[in-house]
Amino acid sequence: MAHAMGRRPAKWVLTSAGMSVFRIVNDAIIGNHVRSARKAKKLSQSACAALMNISVSYFGRIERGVVRLNLERLIEISNLLDVPITTLLDHCSQNVDTEAAPPSEDARIEQLLEMFRVAGPETTD
Repeated sequence: MAHAMGRRPAKWVLTSAGMSVFRIVNDAIIGNHVRSARKAKKLSQSACAALMNISVSYFGRIERGVVRLNLERLIEISNLLDVPITTLLDHCSQNVDTEAAPPSEDARIEQLLEMFRVAGPETTD
C-alpha cells in the first residue's frame, strides 16, 4: 500500500481516559532536518553514508523521509552531524485526539523535549 511521502499508517493507542488517540510521525520532516544539518556541516550524502556504513541510496531515502528511523539510527545521525536529537525531531510529530482539540505546537514540542529529558543525558568516555 503506497503512503503519502513520509507518512506511515498511524498506530491507535488507548489513553488512561479511554480516548482514542493516534500519533502521526512525519518522516519527511525528520529527513529535511537531517539534510539541513548535513549541508550545514558541508558533508556529502556519500561521506555520511560511508561513516554510517550504509549505502548512499539508503541515506538519500532517510533524507527524503522514505524510511522510518529507529532511535539508534537517530542517535547515530545526531552524533555524526553534531546536532541534538531534538533538533532532528522538531515539529515531526502530531497527536490527534478524536475527542479533544489537538495540543498546541508549544505543548507538542514540550512533550517531545520532556521525553528526551526523562531518557537522561548521554555520556561519553
